[in-house]
Amino acid sequence: MIERWLKRLARKVGLDRRSPLLSEAEFLAFRKAVLFPDDRDPVERFTKAFTRYLGVRHGVAVNSGTSALEVAVAAAGVGPGDEVIVPSYSYYSTASAVMKAGADAVFADVRLDDGGIDPDAIRRMSTEKTKAVIAVHLAGVPVDLDAILDLCRARGMTLIEDVAQAVGSEWRGRKLGSFGALGCFSFQASKQLGAGEGGFIATDDERLFSLCSAYSNVGLLPNVSDEEHTLLGGNYRLPRLEAALLSILLEKIDESMDRRAENATFLTASLSGIPGITPARRPSHATRINLHFYGLRYDKPRFGGMPKSEVLSFLRNEGLPAEGGYPSPLYSHPAFGERTELLSSGHPNTLELCATTIGFPQDFLTGSRRDMEHAVHTIRKLAERYADGVGAR
Repeated sequence: MIERWLKRLARKVGLDRRSPLLSEAEFLAFRKAVLFPDDRDPVERFTKAFTRYLGVRHGVAVNSGTSALEVAVAAAGVGPGDEVIVPSYSYYSTASAVMKAGADAVFADVRLDDGGIDPDAIRRMSTEKTKAVIAVHLAGVPVDLDAILDLCRARGMTLIEDVAQAVGSEWRGRKLGSFGALGCFSFQASKQLGAGEGGFIATDDERLFSLCSAYSNVGLLPNVSDEEHTLLGGNYRLPRLEAALLSILLEKIDESMDRRAENATFLTASLSGIPGITPARRPSHATRINLHFYGLRYDKPRFGGMPKSEVLSFLRNEGLPAEGGYPSPLYSHPAFGERTELLSSGHPNTLELCATTIGFPQDFLTGSRRDMEHAVHTIRKLAERYADGVGAR
């Protein structure tokens, strides 16, 4: 009976994991919280727990990571006539939140070694119209926060951290999402804290907290009468069911991160010696990385110009759950129109990552050492075929 309930829960939140989402004891606690709630609101309970986990003063729970970005952009005062610098290698919501606010998304190139927005590109692209920067911690790897924070302070730009893929990751011992004026999280099914859907906005600023609360909760400011709608806000509240699940998942997030880190260390050490394969770099000040995605690049000319789709097919045919990152630059999506005037002089690193990034999802990294050895063996086999001039086709 319990197993059937667990499978239904996994389907409900969009999960298909290698290991059970919840143990039997955890599931029973979750069911009790949903069916027999105590006097504590599960959303409030999770908000307090996650705020404490991040080490920030305030938090607002919302229904998705996209909503978190849209609310954060609104709270930062971004509107028509403003520009916001965003990375050109990221997910749709990073730029759509800016465009929906009536502002212009200015696309900047990323760094090749870690996929984070390039501080030099931010410096080149910022103007007197630049209101904010959205820095995406791609695949759990922190951006260069030292350089970006210095730039934002010097030029009066608001830093919004997109932490959708990086919950639990740290820079100099502090959790990501606690550095910028606002930190935006996602709890969509593929994330470390995957409750199906959900999002969160973290901040130390009392004013920004009040604005985020109102914009996400039908214009109601916190600690003010629920009959006084002060701002034009929407209903982006986190549902109680997801909040109850998130509180349980949060308690064991560090355990799963440690397992992923152990396997990633083995993969990096083993793959670094394979000609034509470059694992993603770990920045020196990244004291913890949650490994949402274990990424690496292959040297396309060395692999006979083999397209990424064929590399992925080869790995999948060998039983590996290989993925390829983003297939195209963010600025190329039709939703953003022709924005050539808002592009930097070039995006070579973004284009390179789109063409040559391969890797494995976070769930694979919870597997056994044998799983990791199989991945290394398969990638080495592919590389050796080209070294022998045979090819994989």
